[in-house]
Amino acid sequence: MSGQHGKHIYLLSRLHILTILRIIVAMTYPGYFDWAATSPMSESALEVYSRTARMFFGNPSSVHADGMQAKKMLAQFRASCARVLDVPPSTLYFTSGGTESNSIILGSLLWNKTPGKILIPWFEHPSVGRWEAILSEKGWDVIRLPAHGGYMAPEQLLHHIDADTRMVTCMLVNNIIGTVQDVAGIVRVVRDAEKKFGRKIHVHCDCVQAVGKTVFSLEQLGVDSATFSAHKFTGPRGIGLLYCSSPSVRALSRGGNQENGLRPGTENLPGIAAMTAALQETTDNLQMKIDKGAALRRDMEKILTEQAPRIIHISPSIDSTSPVTPFIMEISVSGIPSEVFTRRLSQEGFAVSAGSACSNNAKQESGVLEHMGMAAHDIDSPVRISFGHATEATDARKLAQTIAHLYASEASLLGYARKK
Repeated sequence: MSGQHGKHIYLLSRLHILTILRIIVAMTYPGYFDWAATSPMSESALEVYSRTARMFFGNPSSVHADGMQAKKMLAQFRASCARVLDVPPSTLYFTSGGTESNSIILGSLLWNKTPGKILIPWFEHPSVGRWEAILSEKGWDVIRLPAHGGYMAPEQLLHHIDADTRMVTCMLVNNIIGTVQDVAGIVRVVRDAEKKFGRKIHVHCDCVQAVGKTVFSLEQLGVDSATFSAHKFTGPRGIGLLYCSSPSVRALSRGGNQENGLRPGTENLPGIAAMTAALQETTDNLQMKIDKGAALRRDMEKILTEQAPRIIHISPSIDSTSPVTPFIMEISVSGIPSEVFTRRLSQEGFAVSAGSACSNNAKQESGVLEHMGMAAHDIDSPVRISFGHATEATDARKLAQTIAHLYASEASLLGYARKK
């Protein structure tokens, strides 16, 4: 086979694969409303991943030409991510995702010879909240903070911060109901406390659900560390970012000196390349995309309110004065088990979740919602609807109409509906 002939076959095969991927993506989008669990990879991210895997296969730590090329690309991708997030490249570390990034920060506390206090809101993701057991066992005073209505007021910290406090955590966008926290306000309270007690207090922010869902600036937030995961914003799974400006953070895992020793292990260059492309694409013209998402959300809320008034809206309305992303919407099909309802929606061609994918258990999620100050009878059947920039208005309206119809039919058939 001649080289030219082989090249033509390769190009045809690549075009064939891309065509199939486009068809699959097009077929997936209409009924897919579980973007908060994971988002479909964008075509640009897929293409960049494939190109980088073919062209820059060397280990960035190797000293030969292929390794040096890979190292150069790694630096370029880091600089590109830094420009989008408006932070110095030296503060960004590539990881496997949000869970590992959160674990690096929370696990670093175990290096302290003398345990202190850490404040963790109840609405945090399990990759933060479940550190309570480990830290408590090691002598740390872990305070779980309530968040009425899904919000933690910065003033709440005044009752808990003291001279022993070493860390405060607060996610930016809640993964269950989509509320957006006043992280900058929380940081201001913490910085005042630092002056009062003469001690550094680390503020960590889980931003995994924030990219593409709200406009933010790490510099304006003022946090010491923040975490990101590519598969939440049309990038690949298994790759993420950790922003950390604190030199005192030390990882528990040991290995090589990749990522300055904070995250040992050979860097996933194709994944990093695809994440960079997805990050740039997702944040481009973001306010316009958010406005479109708000219009879709407004339509869904209107349809559900008019056609299924007994459905409980757990997330704040898009038109409320409370800050909320339009892309995550939690309702309660009160009286009908979440698993039953999400299965029926799946049969109708719609993918939604019975709550957070990382703890896809309605009972467990209801417990988290109760700690947010919500009534148990309103949160016994949670259904999370989440969508992305590619979601069309017609599909959103069709989902809302299907939910209203199914709720009426299932409630009537099973006798589950809670009567007002």
